Amino acid sequence: MLVFRRVGTASKTEDLKKPEQGNVESNDVNKTNPENTKNSDANSAQAAPDTDIAVVRKTDSDKTLEANSAIDTDSKNSINQNANVNTSKQDTQYNSITIHASFSGRVENLSASAGQQLAARASLLQISDETKLHFMATLPIQAKPQLSVGQTVNFTAEGISDKFTGQVSKLVSTSQPKKLLVYVNVIDNEVSRDKLLPNMKVTGRVNYGQIDVGTIVPKRALHDVDLTELQTSPYMPLQPLTANVWIIGQDQRLTRQPIEVVEYDPTTQQYLIAGVSNDSLICLADLPVDSKGKKVIVS
Repeated sequence: MLVFRRVGTASKTEDLKKPEQGNVESNDVNKTNPENTKNSDANSAQAAPDTDIAVVRKTDSDKTLEANSAIDTDSKNSINQNANVNTSKQDTQYNSITIHASFSGRVENLSASAGQQLAARASLLQISDETKLHFMATLPIQAKPQLSVGQTVNFTAEGISDKFTGQVSKLVSTSQPKKLLVYVNVIDNEVSRDKLLPNMKVTGRVNYGQIDVGTIVPKRALHDVDLTELQTSPYMPLQPLTANVWIIGQDQRLTRQPIEVVEYDPTTQQYLIAGVSNDSLICLADLPVDSKGKKVIVS
């Protein structure tokens, strides 16, 4: 039970317990000290009757409400204005609290709302460190021997013309057959810091390995392949692009040989391929699949 009693006092309002001193937070931390409350009441009763002040007095029967009355007291409202002390939580006034983080970032999630009571060590909010961005990409498992942690990755972001750089941080085999998950950390520099944001779509390119021998061929020499992605810059496939070519062997018989399309040259409209030797004779004719093993007469 809360009892209101008007007494004459000239004592300062600071003598009353402030909310920050008497607030009961989660787990009853910072409970009001009953002895301090009694002393404040006694001092108020002995002061000169010059000012009317509403004083909250605690009787023996309201011990169970001690915490609530302390929480709901508003130290910002002047007590000499006939303050209306209310145990309702909707009238509670809170002081602003500044939260400092050790990095610059963005608030990703708020776990608490105004007026909500939280347990000790409960999460209030989640802040993401935007200075440490990364992305993941899936590559064929055959690329794993050519990749290593620390390897450079060049990538672009959707809607941005600038090119960015990252480094391979981790290689993980996935549950998908013949797939490799590549983690790439974005290198923090002036360009990436100003333009890259979380959830942006990026396109990365990993240069893994070098071809021993390259051969330039026209488009009609390549079979069983979609070359659409090579028609735009940077004119290289994101993943190994396999195709087939017809090779005329030394015995003048046809063989269908798998190769890898490495790059497209838009100026010559030729394709760089790997997987055939320089002395191989490539047939440019569009032959049926059952031509394999047949003899060719070269005139």
